[in-house]
Amino acid sequence: MSRSSRSSETAEGWEKNQLQHYLKSITYGFTNPMPTSESGVYMVTAANILNGRIDYSNCRHTTVEAYQKLITNKSRPNENDLLLTKDGTLGRLAIVDKQRICVNQSVAVLAINGKADVNFLKHLLEAEEYQRRMLEDAGGSTIRHIYITIVDKMEVSIPKSKQEQKAIAKALSDTDALIASLTKLIEKKRAIKTATMQQLLTGKTRLPGFGEGKGYKDSDLGRIPEDWNILTLNDICIPGGIVRGPFGGSLKKSMFVTTGYSVYEQRHAIEGTVDLTRYYVSESKYSELSRFAILPGVLIVSCAGTIGRIFEIPENAPRGIINQALLKLELSRKEVNKNYFLQLFRSTYTQDKIVDNTQGGAMQNLVGMDIFKNTQFLLPEFDEQAAISEVLTSMDVSIEYCESKLQKTLDVKKTMMQQLLTGRTRLI
Repeated sequence: MSRSSRSSETAEGWEKNQLQHYLKSITYGFTNPMPTSESGVYMVTAANILNGRIDYSNCRHTTVEAYQKLITNKSRPNENDLLLTKDGTLGRLAIVDKQRICVNQSVAVLAINGKADVNFLKHLLEAEEYQRRMLEDAGGSTIRHIYITIVDKMEVSIPKSKQEQKAIAKALSDTDALIASLTKLIEKKRAIKTATMQQLLTGKTRLPGFGEGKGYKDSDLGRIPEDWNILTLNDICIPGGIVRGPFGGSLKKSMFVTTGYSVYEQRHAIEGTVDLTRYYVSESKYSELSRFAILPGVLIVSCAGTIGRIFEIPENAPRGIINQALLKLELSRKEVNKNYFLQLFRSTYTQDKIVDNTQGGAMQNLVGMDIFKNTQFLLPEFDEQAAISEVLTSMDVSIEYCESKLQKTLDVKKTMMQQLLTGRTRLI
């Protein structure tokens, strides 16, 4: 008996059956190579099933002739059939919303027999409990597989009333629509911010009150405002303000203690936090490595593996030192507004330059401190930096608000699924 057949308490007015009780059939798509064409019939794979729907934007096409002659009906789902990704990334679901599509072997086709509402069944199988069961019963080592001969015997609990099924499905679908709307809004706001950064950080667009009567000049960084300067990172930082973490025998795991001064790793820069400390050094080792100590306001940058992520150490950060996968920057307050520099450093233009100056293949490292120190930055006067930073920061606040609202909506949906899909909360 598979793990999928385990039992649990069923709510009043609900019934428990194997999944196959609600299906006319469960199959999977073609395994033979199919010809591709510029247009024609969509060929859907597991990679095309995202966020609860079929993403046709990156589907390949095959010819109508191949669709008709080279595959059987099991590869030709009908509208309102339920698709389930069975290979690779497992358990994603979508309802077929077009005629004339075909699926390959990475996708299972669940043809519903009318005993359950297809939208309800989709939400049910997306629930954490059933996702867990499908993954537990999956096989394969390198590439995981959901076996349709096991999943069709998985016990599911559903309301006997189709009316209740539809009510639950509508409540969850309405929440999905809000999630999709917020996701789209965040993508739009990010795109607007990226375009705004490209204009403001290069001087192509000037804010009111700056640049009146000024022209442009040619430079190593292209055509720039004549009243803007090009400074290297070395110019922007205080003397000795660029420090790479200790190498070699200066800081080894054998030197770590259970409590003391924090050792900051690159993940602190990548994740933008000071709360993940797992290594410590003694007070004497901290004093010995005081050159690598960080204080509130210092910037840390990841410089191995995932490079170029930057984070400002907050006021409440534990005292500590950086390891060799980080470097620290201390900026000159006379030359640069810190918030402006953070926006500039995180811009696509700067990040692309940093990536160009790396070596090491899959495990990348900054090529050398001299090259990094001489990275050029385009800077207006301090007041204009502050004004640009204010515009971009306000856009960040708007994006963060939408992201927070999205996360709250996702949390609400999770709670709704736990309540509605188990019968703990009833809608009718």
